[in-house]
Amino acid sequence: MTNLLLLLIGAPVFFGLAVLPFANYKIRRVIVIVGAVVQAAVAVAFMAFAGGDLPFRSGPAPEVLNLVVLGLELAIAAYIVVIAVRRKKLLPLVLALIQAGLAIFGEEWTGSAEVRNLFVADQLSLLMVGLVGLVGGLILFYSSGYMQTYTEEHPDVKDRRRSFICVMFVFLGAMYGLVLSNDLRLMLLFWEMTTLASFLLIGYARTKESDASAFRALNMNLGGGIAFAIGVILLAARTGTVELDALQAMGAMGGPFAAMVVAPAAFLAIAGLVKSAQLPFTSWLLGAMVAPTPVSALLHSSTMVKAGVFLLIKLAPVLSGTAAGYLVAFVGAITFLGGAFAAVSQRNAKRVLALSTVSNLGLIVLCAGIGTYQLLWVAFFLILFHAIAKALLFLSTGTASTGTGTLDVEDMSGLIISMPKVTLFLVVGISAMFIAPFGMLVSKWAAMEAFINLNSIVSPLMVVILAFGSAVT
Repeated sequence: MTNLLLLLIGAPVFFGLAVLPFANYKIRRVIVIVGAVVQAAVAVAFMAFAGGDLPFRSGPAPEVLNLVVLGLELAIAAYIVVIAVRRKKLLPLVLALIQAGLAIFGEEWTGSAEVRNLFVADQLSLLMVGLVGLVGGLILFYSSGYMQTYTEEHPDVKDRRRSFICVMFVFLGAMYGLVLSNDLRLMLLFWEMTTLASFLLIGYARTKESDASAFRALNMNLGGGIAFAIGVILLAARTGTVELDALQAMGAMGGPFAAMVVAPAAFLAIAGLVKSAQLPFTSWLLGAMVAPTPVSALLHSSTMVKAGVFLLIKLAPVLSGTAAGYLVAFVGAITFLGGAFAAVSQRNAKRVLALSTVSNLGLIVLCAGIGTYQLLWVAFFLILFHAIAKALLFLSTGTASTGTGTLDVEDMSGLIISMPKVTLFLVVGISAMFIAPFGMLVSKWAAMEAFINLNSIVSPLMVVILAFGSAVT
C-alpha cells in the first residue's frame, strides 16, 4: 500500500515532466491523455485498497525526510524571492523570506518530534483522492484541446503550454500529498507547492491583469502558509508532536489537552480560511478568473480551495465548541450569504461561478466551524457534489464562451440552438446545484436539519442564513 501511495503522488509529477521535452502537440496530447488516465486509475486503486481497512496508516518516515522537506521549502521560497526581485514586487519578497525563516527556525522546534505515521487516510482523505483523480483527470483531458484553441485565439500570448500542463500535473500530485499527509510539516510543503503552482497557472498570459491577479493569489496564500507554519511550530512547542491525528485526538479529549492545542489549530484554521477564499480573502480567487478555463475548473472543483475546507474539517474535533470554532463558523456564514448575493448580480459567467463557489465553500466552512458529527457529514457531501457540479459548469462555460466569443451571460441567449450539447451539460450542472434529487439540495436539507437539532443559541440564526443563502443560489 505504501508503494501505491508513493505512486499516487509521483505519477502526476512523472507525466508532468514527461510533457516538457515535446514541442509536438499530438505527442503531448497522447502523454496528457495517458497521464490523466493513469493517475485516475491509481487514485481509484488506492481508494479500493485503502478503503477496506480505514484508517490506513503508512508508518514512520525515514530520518532524512526532514532535511528533504526543509530543502524543498527553502527552494520554493528562493524561487519566489527570485521572481519577486525580477518583477520588483516587495510584498512577496518579504513573505517568502519570512517563510524561509520560519522553515529554518521551525526545524529547531519540530526536528525532534516523533512521527509514527507519515500518511493517514480516512473517509475524507479518500473522497479528496477520488475528486483529485477523477475530476482532475477530466480537467487535464479537457485542457489539452482547450489550450490549443486558446493559443490560436490569443496570438499575443507566448505559447507556454508545455510548462502549463506540467504545472497542472504537479498540482495534482501535490494535492494527493496534501490530503494524505499526517505529518504537518510535510502537509505544509505540499500546501506551498499548490500556492506556487496556482501562481504560475493564474499568471499564464503574463498580461498586466493576469500578473496582478497571480501576485494577489501568491501574497494571500503565502500569508496563509506563514500562519500554517506558526501553527505547526506552536503545536510542537506545546505538545512535542507534529501529527494531525494526534492534534485531533487531543482536541477530542477535552480538558487541559484540548486547551493546549486550540491556539495551534486556530493558526492552521487561518491558513484554511485563506486557501478556501473566505472573506476577507476572497479577492485572490475572483482574480484567478483571468486564467484559462481549465485553471478555473481546477482551482474551484477538486483542488486548491477544497484543500482549505479539507483542513478545516480535519480541525473540527479541536475547534468545535470553542471561540475559534464559532469565529470560523461566523466567517463561513458571512461568506455564504455575501458570495450568493454577489454572484446573482454578475453578468460575467466565470465570475458568477467563482462567487457561487465562494458562497458554497462558506457553507462548508460554517459546518466545519460548528463541527457536530451530523454537520461534518453534511460538509463531506457538499464537497463531493459541489466539486462535480462546478467542474462541469466551468468546463461547459469555457466551451460556450469559446463558441460564442463572450463570457457575458446576457449575450448567450439562444445557446440551446447554437450549441445544444453544451447547453445540455450546462443545464445538468445548474440543476445539480439546487434541484432534487441532486446531492447539493439533499446536503442543504441535511444541513437545515442539523442546525435545527443543534439546540444552541446560534441555531435559529444559522437556519435563517442557510435559508436565505440557498434561496439566492
